[in-house]
Amino acid sequence: MFEKDKEAMRALPNAPFESCRYGHVKTNGYGKFILDGKHTYSSSPLYADREIIVRIGAHFIEPLDEAGDVISRHEREFGTERTDTVDWLTMLDQLIVKPGAWRNSLMRSQMSYEVRDYMDEQDKSGLRQALRLMKDLSNQYGLDVAVTSIQEAIVRKRTQGIEVNAAVVAARIAHYGLDTPGSLDPT
Repeated sequence: MFEKDKEAMRALPNAPFESCRYGHVKTNGYGKFILDGKHTYSSSPLYADREIIVRIGAHFIEPLDEAGDVISRHEREFGTERTDTVDWLTMLDQLIVKPGAWRNSLMRSQMSYEVRDYMDEQDKSGLRQALRLMKDLSNQYGLDVAVTSIQEAIVRKRTQGIEVNAAVVAARIAHYGLDTPGSLDPT
């Protein structure tokens, strides 16, 4: 009987079932939108003053672009208090486009003194380059590793330049840990 039942079974669907709902929201001039009347989330400045579709899951919020690709991802907020959730990678995109906004950004206030001072000392071009480095390292290793590696590169002040040092430190943090002693044995 089991063999007959197996022959009658259908294949599972190709796409997994999504336990979420979709909604249309209007973004403000900064690309932010409000859900449940009190929780603010960011999409991207490219989607400012537009209607976008948002995927709303039990534990996440994802604004989507026209092709259905995720613009940013946020943990879903609950409760009666107002919240404003920021996607740091989206904020980095904004700052790369407008590096002059660095001094007043929420991201600047969250950085260590070493990183903040280093970024403040840069001219517009240097700041854009440092922000791009942070974005590239964030995409590869995550924002925490990117910021820590830039901070370590600044503190250690090596001669190769912050870009090379930050990339090496980020790889070391991600793979071995910063406090792991190096090995001279190439095998």
